Amino acid sequence: MKSLLASVSLLLLALSVTAQQTVSSVKYKFAVKVVNAIKNGNTDLTVLVDPQLEDDAKAQIVNSMLNTAEMIKSVGSPSMLKIINVLEYKDKNTGQPVLLVPVMMGSKIYTIHIHNPVEADGKWYVGGRVNFVSSEREKALTTGRKIYMAKCFSCHGKYAEGGVGPNLTDDYWKHAASNEDIYRVISDGKKGTVMMAFKNYMSKDEIRDVMLYLSMLQHQRIKKGKSPEGDKHALLRDLYINTK
Repeated sequence: MKSLLASVSLLLLALSVTAQQTVSSVKYKFAVKVVNAIKNGNTDLTVLVDPQLEDDAKAQIVNSMLNTAEMIKSVGSPSMLKIINVLEYKDKNTGQPVLLVPVMMGSKIYTIHIHNPVEADGKWYVGGRVNFVSSEREKALTTGRKIYMAKCFSCHGKYAEGGVGPNLTDDYWKHAASNEDIYRVISDGKKGTVMMAFKNYMSKDEIRDVMLYLSMLQHQRIKKGKSPEGDKHALLRDLYINTK
């Protein structure tokens, strides 16, 4: 956990060159289709695999999907799995795009990675492996969500879409121009607003966990958000993909 917190601390100081992006509606639907096929035990997973690949490559991808299905079963009931968001980034080692699908199972958060989504003849396919991730990052995300639901959602909404307080999932910020500013606002509050200081109610690590959770929610499609307020700054979004 210390290594996780160290990496998050570093990312508060500078954004990584690898940035997470919101996916198009077409890619979003494709990711949902892949995840639903896996969680529903679809045995004909080859229909989701790039038809232009060699048979061996297809078999490896299907095996990775089946392994993912087994891992999902090992931590809970697949029927409980709910997709939170779909984000995209480029793997800095391979240069290939990866779709990140954070999911809820019960009260815990996990991430499904869909490597190298490819388009052919107007359809989308999996061109690489699919993995189910449960790491220190996912533990921190689960903690961050728990704290957010206990202390933040009454003002900012269940999905951080905004309420009395501003929307925390768009690229507009009223009182922050950097990730460090967001940390300070949570810690010290903001005079003249309903934002109280949480430094006596959250540890530094807990504040970072909440920020990590908010990073995962950037531009999520669960609920329409409150209209933008403040100035445009693309904050938080890199914490999720760059934290291991």
